[in-house]
Amino acid sequence: MSDIIRRKKGWILGITICIGGFLIALPNLPWIRPEIIEDGEIVKIYDDGSCVVETKTKFILNVWNCKEYNLGDEVQIKYRKDTSLADIITKK
Repeated sequence: MSDIIRRKKGWILGITICIGGFLIALPNLPWIRPEIIEDGEIVKIYDDGSCVVETKTKFILNVWNCKEYNLGDEVQIKYRKDTSLADIITKK
């Protein structure tokens, strides 16, 4: 009987630790962070089709799909707060 009680306590402790870890990590998940839309300029283009964009507020962001853009193009980008990856919305 005491073995069953110990197992239940172990399961409850394990589940409690998992739930606590999830609740601590939740605010840091990338899909929880707010989206920011900002203007920027393409400052570097790589051979693989990616590029680097510097925003008007001096953030440096990486964009994966830049094949149709040129160096120096003014673009509007969308990214999540505190991340370094962005998507180009439109060319200005």
